[in-house]
Parts: sequence; structure tokens; C-alpha cells
Amino acid sequence: MTLQEHASERRLIDRRTVVRGAAVAAWTVPAVQLVGAAPAFAGSGPTSFSGLSGSGSYSTPSRLLLLVSFNNAGASPATGVQVTVKMPRAMPSAPTAAGWNVSGSGDTFVFTLNATVPAGQSQSLQADFTVSDTTIEGTAAVALTATNVTGTSNTNAPITPAYKVSYSGPTVSNVTGNRRVSVTAIDNIGSLAGVLRVALTLDRARTLVGGAPSGWSHQASNGNRTHTFTRGPFGPSDSVVACEPVFDGNLMVTSHSVTITAS
Repeated sequence: MTLQEHASERRLIDRRTVVRGAAVAAWTVPAVQLVGAAPAFAGSGPTSFSGLSGSGSYSTPSRLLLLVSFNNAGASPATGVQVTVKMPRAMPSAPTAAGWNVSGSGDTFVFTLNATVPAGQSQSLQADFTVSDTTIEGTAAVALTATNVTGTSNTNAPITPAYKVSYSGPTVSNVTGNRRVSVTAIDNIGSLAGVLRVALTLDRARTLVGGAPSGWSHQASNGNRTHTFTRGPFGPSDSVVACEPVFDGNLMVTSHSVTITAS
């Protein structure tokens, strides 16, 4: 091989090496670009909700609070979050809710969140209703949506009235010729503490034997046929109580009531 031929072959080899190296570099660049773009795509995708729950109770006789909570269970922030609430009856005015825009009237209201819910975070809504009726109860239908969440999440939020009581009785039993009237397992299942009243109307005039039961005050009316026993304040966290007065002689209870009213 002559010197001229040897130099020509080296130029061909060098040229092939450069071209092949450039080709490898050209294929490598797009792979790097795709890896860099992936996190931005993942962060802006759809997400999902979990743990939707709700309940309502009175904080005062004129203030009803509805609390709704939920979680963003996905990997992206939830945007355009809305909660639609249908109350068990028409409300006198729209509620307030810090951090939410509120629209609607009557029994249906829409709450739009003023922010996004970050991935993996919880969010709550407290709707504050001003009311004049302490007997609102039942369930509120709650629907949760977001612009990047597919479908609607739903739940029912139980609403506890301001004053409500559960009990057993009355029953009448014989006590050495006298009669005991028993109202037992009296429990405050409302939102607020109040005065507990047990009213018994008898079929005839009767007098208490031994005075009012312990912890109760007593008032007779209607010619000693109606007997009202009171105690309080009696709250939702208090233990159940009983009212078991004893009357002189035979009797029947013709009507009764067990109520809790504002203190």
C-alpha cells in the first residue's frame, strides 16, 4: 500500500466514526427531553376523592352548622371543587362558609372552593345557617365534584335537631298498695343542653308519696291529675336518667310527654 492510499483509508475511517457518533447523539437527545417533560404531565392529570362525609347540628338555638369533609386521594391537585347541598327543608337564607363562594336559595345551595385541594390533603366545608326553628332534622343530600375528577361523589349528612329526647315508658307497677310510674332510659339525643320535663296526666287525682324523685322538681296541676317533673340543664353528654314517682293508690296514665326545651 502506498502512503497516499494509507492516508485516504484513514480519512474514510475517521469520517465514518464521526458520522456514527453524531447519529448516536441525535437519538439520545429526544430520550432526555421526554424524561424531563414527564413530571409536568403527571402533575396536571386527573385525580380522585375519598372519605366524603357530613353531619349537621346546632351550636346555638339560632345557629345550625353543616360540616362536610373529604380527601383528595389522587396524585394531582383537585381544581374547580364544588359541593352541592340539598337540605331537608327550605332555609330562611343562604349560609356563610369561609373560603367558599355560596349560591342558591330555598333548600339547595352550591359551594365553590376558592382554592385547589393539594394531592393527598383533606378539605372541609362548614356551612353556617341562621335559623329560627330548633326542630330542623333529617338528612342533607351532599354531592361533590371537581373539574378534573370524573363523576360525582355523594353522601347523606344526618342533621340533629337542637332538642330531642329518647326514653322508655311510662309503665305502672304496684308498690305496697301504691303505684310507681316509671319513665326510664331518658337520653338527650339532640344538639343542645336544656331543661328536661316529664309530664304525666292520670285518670284520677293522686298525691305523691315521699315527694319528687331525687334530682327532680315537681309541680301538680289540674286538680292533682297532672304532675310535671323537671330537671336540668340536661345535655347530650350526660348519662341517661329515670323519673319514677310513687303515687297513693290505684291509677292509670292517660297521657304523657317527655321533652327538652331551652334552659
